[in-house]
Amino acid sequence: MKAERIFYLYSGFVYFFFNMVFAISGVYYVQSVGLNPLQLVLVGTVVETSALIFEIPTGVFADSAGRKKSIILGMIIVGLSFVIEGAIPLFWTVIMAQIVAGAGYTFLSGADVAWVADESESTSLNGILIRGVQFEQLGSLIGIWFGVLLATVALNLPIVLSGISLILFAVILAFVMKERNFRRPTDGRSFAAFLATFRNGIKQFRRSRTLMILLAVSFMIGLYSEGFDRLWVLKFLEDLKIPQQLGSKYLIVFGVISSGAMVLSMITLALSKRVTASASSKVLLKYLIGVNLVLGIAFIGFSLSGNIEIALAFYWAGFAARRNDYPLYAALLNKHISVSSVRATVISVARQFDSFGQIAGGPLIGFIALRLSTAVALSITGLLVFPIAVLYLLILYRRDPQT
Repeated sequence: MKAERIFYLYSGFVYFFFNMVFAISGVYYVQSVGLNPLQLVLVGTVVETSALIFEIPTGVFADSAGRKKSIILGMIIVGLSFVIEGAIPLFWTVIMAQIVAGAGYTFLSGADVAWVADESESTSLNGILIRGVQFEQLGSLIGIWFGVLLATVALNLPIVLSGISLILFAVILAFVMKERNFRRPTDGRSFAAFLATFRNGIKQFRRSRTLMILLAVSFMIGLYSEGFDRLWVLKFLEDLKIPQQLGSKYLIVFGVISSGAMVLSMITLALSKRVTASASSKVLLKYLIGVNLVLGIAFIGFSLSGNIEIALAFYWAGFAARRNDYPLYAALLNKHISVSSVRATVISVARQFDSFGQIAGGPLIGFIALRLSTAVALSITGLLVFPIAVLYLLILYRRDPQT
């Protein structure tokens, strides 16, 4: 089976299992575990702290021991974290699960993109990444409703079942996924080889000012995203009082919220694919600037909305913008990585800056939500998006955006 097809299937199934959990995890944290706004954000902070610690070692592991091994190990670890999280609905068990999950996500981070970049025979990585996101969206859409329906039986059921399924899928993938073009460094298992791969990855940033700016972009993405990702559910649950208005059917509404956002993002991503599949860096930058302007406006509009319909429209617009943002950012980042052997390491460094941004911004946003209001905290996340557009403008108007 071609590498592209395996990548698409991997993307679809993994995000099916992920969204069985993500569709209802916020509700689970609030309704079953009883977390307040600050605790909700601290859950995410623990994940990102774990990711920050493990990101570079796991990225180097992928470049030194193999991307396939990294992917399979990551799926198993994340699966175990879901089982832990759903088995006992207590704050400390959720925190422990996030530590495990943070390590697992970093084994996946960058390794899948690096694997398909090396194993694919296609010359259009942009197109592969965007189509991969389309498969992610399809898997996510199905996973959302599967998770919601299981949650009507018990809120923790989709979380535990997803964890078990991820582990089983990792075993299947071990036999299906091939890795023919990976070249292990000499004495690849030694600590010295790990350090050499890491140093070579860092050199990529020293040689490229554009890569340095993209690190700043990654930090800013983390700065706004953690607070919004953890608090948006409170907007619907507490500010707009969906459970009180809809009674036992409120979980179905969360299925509508999540699946509607996914369908909209699938449509917009299909349109953007035509423009960016073989686009230059300048075209990608212009598109990213527009996406982030829409995103900032959508976040602020959502935070200030006083009824469900308007809030839902802004939430969907923001979700669609974000789903377009990541594959384009990843494509732009990959365009500036000149050495394939350190690709996963460079991607992991960028991901680490995202984690650092989330660690820095998440608790502050959560504290603001606890002391002031969820609406104020969410508005601030929207304001934090606009500097990203400015950073892309800096790259766009450099003399040579390729350097």
